[in-house]
Amino acid sequence: MSTNTSAALNEVKPRTEYPAWFTEDVKEIPTDARELLEQYSNIDPDQVLPHVKEQLRFLSLNLRSHPLYTQLLERLKSGETLLDVGCCFGQDIRKLVVDGAPSENIYGLDIESEFIDLGYEFFRDRETLKSTFLAKDMLDPEAGWEKSNGKMDMIFISSFLHLFDWEGQVKGAQQLTRLLRPKAGSVIVGRQLGSVISGEFPNLQGQGTNFRHDVASFNKLWKQVGDEIGCSWNIEAWLDNSDFLAKNKGNAWSEPNMRMIFFTLIRK
Repeated sequence: MSTNTSAALNEVKPRTEYPAWFTEDVKEIPTDARELLEQYSNIDPDQVLPHVKEQLRFLSLNLRSHPLYTQLLERLKSGETLLDVGCCFGQDIRKLVVDGAPSENIYGLDIESEFIDLGYEFFRDRETLKSTFLAKDMLDPEAGWEKSNGKMDMIFISSFLHLFDWEGQVKGAQQLTRLLRPKAGSVIVGRQLGSVISGEFPNLQGQGTNFRHDVASFNKLWKQVGDEIGCSWNIEAWLDNSDFLAKNKGNAWSEPNMRMIFFTLIRK
């Protein structure tokens, strides 16, 4: 990040309160993130690393690795809309734009308005990006969703619902469903922390628990949501280990059964 961005981030959350996945003293950044900063933000190659002095894994481009990425991109180009839930800096949004998506068709949602502002500074595009950003709490029914409900053809949600217990995830999934256009083909894709053995796990950022899914419990949750709202889904979910466990071994929130669970939900 630039010096100003780092200072602003410290104002949002003091350094001593950063979560376990905070990374400091960055020596290198992912190739795809470097390409994004060079091609989209027009940062000289030798200035990329100085620009990224600290990161909170905000540069992970997770949507591009989803099997439906190309299809989602083409739908955006044809005029459909996509919402990135828990967008943080909006790095996945910028990647879509670099790959040819009209930025005005993309929306971002994050509870922290400061992260949205920092994204503009980080990517240097406040005057050019036409995407719409919303600073709202997904679990707050009084957050004024009336203008947004039923407007999204596609939703991307990464590392968000796993922050909550079962009931919190039900509420979040219900609101996600309301945001989708109520028609066949509307789609939700994403990934989150899961486990070979599903259940509630201690919440490291406060009291309570968060629920980690296996494929069966994930399907159960979305069937429950569909039954309650009055819709049904074609659901594809899978656990993926790859190098995730090795990379995160030793973190306070890790355990041997944890995996990433990837998913696609297409409304029937």
